[in-house]
Amino acid sequence: MRFLFAITLFIISSSFSILGAQNFTQKLTTNTKGTVTLHQDQRLTNIIDGTSTVTTTSQSSDDNTVLVEPTGKKTKVRGWRILMFRGDSSPKARTEAENIGKSVNQLFPELNYYVDFYAPSRRCRVGDFTSKSKAVEYLNKIKEAGMGKDAMVIKSEIFIYQQ
Repeated sequence: MRFLFAITLFIISSSFSILGAQNFTQKLTTNTKGTVTLHQDQRLTNIIDGTSTVTTTSQSSDDNTVLVEPTGKKTKVRGWRILMFRGDSSPKARTEAENIGKSVNQLFPELNYYVDFYAPSRRCRVGDFTSKSKAVEYLNKIKEAGMGKDAMVIKSEIFIYQQ
């Protein structure tokens, strides 16, 4: 009985495979002609290539960090950032994180800021430092300016730009 069931199952599955192959072959041999034109915005090409001419400092995103970079080819490497704020997922926390990032950027325009949601926390991080000592130096400057009493240097993926 088991043998008969196995043979029946084999025949049914083979039938479906043959039908699928015939349909696929027909699709490949169909003679159709046409032209497909793809229109792509230059900004998308720049993002794919890793180059950009946008000069805005930063943007935020609910799902992940989005950086709007200065000119040059963007490369992601391991480095350091300063964690300025960590809060819950509320809109109030998002506003607070944005305000902290903008405040730091006004005092230190050379530092990009990043507001993102990394479950379960909303975060604001600043800077793209390749060395921990440089990050600590800026952390001390930020604290001297009266901001970020709870700020700390953290390991992070950062962006560096090459001309």
